[in-house]
Amino acid sequence: MGFGAAGLVALVAACPNLMDPDLSNGLDLGDTAAMEVAKARSLPRLSLSCCKQLTDIGLSCITVGSPPVQTYESSCSSGASESFI
Repeated sequence: MGFGAAGLVALVAACPNLMDPDLSNGLDLGDTAAMEVAKARSLPRLSLSCCKQLTDIGLSCITVGSPPVQTYESSCSSGASESFI
């Protein structure tokens, strides 16, 4: 069993300078979780590959809410459109 938005709230609160989270294959990670990840102050790399509940809404939150992500991976996130993958 993985973690969801509540776990990411705790993670970002405890580590606001999170640098390289690999949240790949997060079965419970969707748009709400993406909104929490977007609160991290410094996020040069992020992997959300195969987070099947993640949609364009969550990806937009990361794009707008986070500092510039230099390396981003979201392949096989089935809820996201081609424009984000």
